[in-house]
Amino acid sequence: MKIKKLFAITGIVILSLTAILVVSAAVAYNMAVQKPSVRFLLSNAGFRTPEDYTKKEIFIDVKGARVPVLVYRHAWAKSDKYFMLQHGLTPDGYRHPRIDRFAASLCDATGMNVLIPMVTGSVEGGSLTGAYDRMADIYVALVKNFPGPYRAFGACIGANILLMALNRVPPEIYPEKIFMLGPFADGRALFDFYNKLTRPEDIDIMVKMAITLNMDIFSEAEKNLIRKAIAASKPGVTDRSEMKKIMGEKLYNDIAVIKLHHRDFEDISPRTMFGRKRSNCTYFILHSKTDNIIPYFEGKSLADFMKKSGISTKFLGTEYLEHAQNQASVTGFIKEMKYLIRFFDELFEGDVTI
Repeated sequence: MKIKKLFAITGIVILSLTAILVVSAAVAYNMAVQKPSVRFLLSNAGFRTPEDYTKKEIFIDVKGARVPVLVYRHAWAKSDKYFMLQHGLTPDGYRHPRIDRFAASLCDATGMNVLIPMVTGSVEGGSLTGAYDRMADIYVALVKNFPGPYRAFGACIGANILLMALNRVPPEIYPEKIFMLGPFADGRALFDFYNKLTRPEDIDIMVKMAITLNMDIFSEAEKNLIRKAIAASKPGVTDRSEMKKIMGEKLYNDIAVIKLHHRDFEDISPRTMFGRKRSNCTYFILHSKTDNIIPYFEGKSLADFMKKSGISTKFLGTEYLEHAQNQASVTGFIKEMKYLIRFFDELFEGDVTI
């Protein structure tokens, strides 16, 4: 009888302790998720759904052209700050599900307004220098239509294009903060790295597809097939079998083994990206150590150059997210959470209105 009573009491104690632990965990989670950096990271990684935001597409006039812009505003917080996001130069890039989640997570977590303008680029057949000019014109028009302090974001090649474009805008409207994910330091060195790879599969085929669109070795009909394949690609590592099916085996194989050369890309360097000193801007660079498109050493080299040049720079190397991954892994997220929180605390400092 005493044993049964003992078991009963033990069971009650265990249940009580379990309940306390569950409640404590729930309270800890709720407290943590109120922290903007944690809220953003959890949402952007797909562990929670951003809710406190609205999204609307508008059109602005940019030198006579109507340019669509996705505008994200917090549901109840008011902010005079704007975070402009530079999407990748792919069809409907400003509607890409990854940049949409990024924008929603950013707005929901900080209260800042987020803008994603559509920027036509190399997929439509234009040059990179043309993309710089368009991006600069769009940025100037955004500041005119939405006056206030600006922050900006770009990922991969888009980050480098963003820097090149912002060199063309008046210094008084240059962003106060720029966040870059997986940028490269030197275009010529990057292409040398690509061309020395012995196995075609060591580089995501999307890189070669995007770059070869502006190379003269392919006919317009072949370039149309490349554009079609890019448009059909999905978030994450590019499905090579799907690309081969769309482009045909011969064109796919030609792209896989081609040596990359592109004057506009090869002209990108620290000297051209930072031709004008912007003393009022702090740059934040996050680069995956397992990046399968832009190698980690490129982002690290860029950060090292900037710091040595006296440019205010924050850098974090991480395994939290591969370049082309759609979501973070749970283990990677937990392992590096404290470093990521510190990084985004600094990025969001002074900008949170909720």
